[in-house]
Amino acid sequence: MVIQCSGRDHNRCLRGQQRAPPRGATLQDILTPAPYDRAMLTARTETSLDIHHPLLRRLLDLWNAKRGDRPMPVRADFDVFELKDWLGNLMLIEVLPEASEFRYRLYGSVLASYYNRDLTGKLTAALAPETRDIVRREYGEVCVLRRPMTVERKRSVKHSERMVAKLILPLAGPDDAVHMILVASYPL
Repeated sequence: MVIQCSGRDHNRCLRGQQRAPPRGATLQDILTPAPYDRAMLTARTETSLDIHHPLLRRLLDLWNAKRGDRPMPVRADFDVFELKDWLGNLMLIEVLPEASEFRYRLYGSVLASYYNRDLTGKLTAALAPETRDIVRREYGEVCVLRRPMTVERKRSVKHSERMVAKLILPLAGPDDAVHMILVASYPL
């Protein structure tokens, strides 16, 4: 199952099934970008994960390919070269004990430019209270449910309000609990 949330009210998350990579898709197919065609992306079933951005869709396909039959992949399953198309928009987040606090191990350069801050090495405690509470709730829910989540909301990007889409992907540790979270974020 995949969780999908819109806006600020995450208590109304919708549950759907995880979308597997297309039948016969190779790792190379997943890593090769396809042209963005919004009209095609609007044709979805109720059980599909609602992702409007093609790079987020490809990242979910890669995550699914890496996890195979497991509930989620581990960090070591991903090679930095496979993630090159997403690097500037990626966050790699360490889950601290009891999933009550999170540390940004990597905060992409594009995100740092968008939001005029680099959170690499910082805790979510460094965020403004409203933002901190929202991201802790999102990341905590992903840790508990051990499933991907999408979030779309208006954010202030470069002094203007824009819709931003975020894909939050859990990564397992040696005990199969979520130890890291891979997040990609793009303006729509």
